[in-house]
Parts: sequence; C-alpha cells; structure tokens
Amino acid sequence: QLLNNGLPTVPPTFVSGTGGPLSFGMRDEGMYTVSAVNSDGCSALMSGSAQLLPGPVVHAGTDASICETQIYQASAQASNYSNLQWITTGDGLFSNSSVLNPTYTPGPNDILNGNVQLVLKAFAGSQCPGVYAADTLLLTIHRMPSIDAGPDLVACEGNNVQPVASASGYQFLYWTTTGDGSFDNPSS
Repeated sequence: QLLNNGLPTVPPTFVSGTGGPLSFGMRDEGMYTVSAVNSDGCSALMSGSAQLLPGPVVHAGTDASICETQIYQASAQASNYSNLQWITTGDGLFSNSSVLNPTYTPGPNDILNGNVQLVLKAFAGSQCPGVYAADTLLLTIHRMPSIDAGPDLVACEGNNVQPVASASGYQFLYWTTTGDGSFDNPSS
C-alpha cells in the first residue's frame, strides 16, 4: 500500500508485486513510503522514501500585438523554478532572457513576417535535473502606415492646389493645415 506522509493515500492504492519495481502512476507532491503486506498478514515499511517535488509551472502571458516601432513588455508568471530562459523564433532581442518579465524588441524579420513566437522555459532545481515547463505566446506585429504628402507646392492667392500624395497600410487618413485654408475633402 502507498503511504503519503505516513497516511494511506486517498483513495487507497494497492499494487500486487513480486519484489520488482512498482508504479503508482501520477501523484501529488509529498513524502511517499510503501507498506508491504504478505499473504500471512505480516507487514513492513520499505527502508526508504520517495519525495515527489512540485514541478515548474509557467505561463508566458496571453498572445499580444504591438506596432512595429514598439517594444513588447512581457507579463509572465512562473513558480517552482530555479532559472528561466526566454527564446524567440524570430530575430528580435530580449532585454534579459533569464528574467521573468523582460522587454522584447522585434527584429527586421519579425516585422516582415508580421508575428513571432516567444517561448518561456522554467527549469526545476538541482533535485530534478533536466525537468522544465514551457509556454509560448504569439506576438503579432502591425506595420506602420506609410505616407508621402508629395513635394512642396507654391500657389498664388485664390488658386487651388492639387497635392500629389501617396499612402499605404492605413485604415483612414486626414489632411490638416497649419494655415487658414481648407480642403475640399480632407479624408481623401
């Protein structure tokens, strides 16, 4: 029978055995021992115990979006870890890839691709070497609109001016002036 901190597990766990390795499946953290009972009803405790430690838990944060000129501030959570490592699938840079909430500056390919995955790994302590948990978030990067108001123009008073402008990547645009003139259609 499996005991956790000296008490039978709930529900009780019984495994028939012949002296070989025993498996009790997934268990919560705690100090476990095994009580062996033979067919005559005699029992003995194993001569040691197995301590199950909680593994690392990590949440990289929710998927996010930024404009191409912005820097992303991580908002991650982690527990039961000894060290952390942020990894990017792109070419951007972390301010410090071994802290919980670094900033991330997108690289040129991140911006071109329009998104990048940021992966946070939390490693367990020395008692559980090689054990880690990982979580990924998707950072979407929106391109900035591009606009060219055209060359400078000179006009005589009373004459209309027709600017030659171009724009791309915008949802809407609006012409303004620092003077007292007006536009026929300021949103075209």
